[in-house]
Amino acid sequence: MFFQAISLISIINALIIGGFIVYAFYRTLDWLAGVPEPYLVIFAFLLPLFIGGILYPHYQYMIIPGILLGSGVGTVLEALKIRINPVRLTFFQRSCAIIIGSTGILILLYGIDLFANVTIIHTFILGSLIGGWITFFMPMLLVVLNIYPTETRTKMY
Repeated sequence: MFFQAISLISIINALIIGGFIVYAFYRTLDWLAGVPEPYLVIFAFLLPLFIGGILYPHYQYMIIPGILLGSGVGTVLEALKIRINPVRLTFFQRSCAIIIGSTGILILLYGIDLFANVTIIHTFILGSLIGGWITFFMPMLLVVLNIYPTETRTKMY
């Protein structure tokens, strides 16, 4: 079982660190709205690359910084370029989003493994593609197919 190898103090420390990150992000929301766009993209690149440097020898875990990189950059690009407005959606629109999103993730997870060997860079790129699919490419596809509406003005966080 997974939890037999992890001590209770490690779980408590992870909860404390995660709580601090959530609190710090909440306190900086106003500051993030005023940060220039190039700095947001730089911040979205630096944290995952730093975490990837820490986890480097273990290729199984390199999907985590890859997902952080893809979702960080995808979130910034979606907020700047696509500006999806998911406030009032019908059941059909949400169902289409779930089906398209799940299909894309399954294609990425199982389709890329057929063509590439499992290496550190492969795992990192796979995580980046999954994060980018969830936060940028799928919303862009939903807007292009007229399933989701967009906002008329830019809104950061």
